[in-house]
Amino acid sequence: MLARVSGLKRQAMTQAYKPFREKKSGILSLKLQIAHHSTDATKITLVGASFGGTMAAEISNYLNVPCDVIAIDSGNSYDTLKEYSLQNHVKNLNNALPSNEIDEETRFWMQVNSWDLLQMLSDYNPRIYTNIQNFHIFSVDGSDLGWGRFATITSTRTIGGAHADMLSMKYSAHLATEIVDVLKCS
Repeated sequence: MLARVSGLKRQAMTQAYKPFREKKSGILSLKLQIAHHSTDATKITLVGASFGGTMAAEISNYLNVPCDVIAIDSGNSYDTLKEYSLQNHVKNLNNALPSNEIDEETRFWMQVNSWDLLQMLSDYNPRIYTNIQNFHIFSVDGSDLGWGRFATITSTRTIGGAHADMLSMKYSAHLATEIVDVLKCS
């Protein structure tokens, strides 16, 4: 997930993915990191893809400054994950990942970490997001992915590819241009 803090000379910071078991402890940790860098901020823009978009929306409720959120193919209907098996997850992930580009150890940890995230999300229940000024949805199917039930959507844009490859080199240049356009208007 990426956070942009406006009012601080457009200082940007990135949060590398760190697995955590408890959603609240992870969110509070991110809140503290963002708050440390945004004491004089007038607005924060949170950007996330997939699970990162869900986190961006959730973190917005914990901050004491207005937020814009850009969610990239991030849904919020996770109740079906309870029926999803580890075996299916590994199979689907292996089909999505090019076998010649990822070594076995990296592939293994991607399977483990992404499974942990899916388990955490299976109990997630979105709520009304009141601290989001602008909520931009980028999705591979052009829908708002259900976010309209929880927040006012500023814009919805269709992006190229499928969920598994939407951030690949093939689609990333166009996606980056779209995100810059949204940020210029914020």
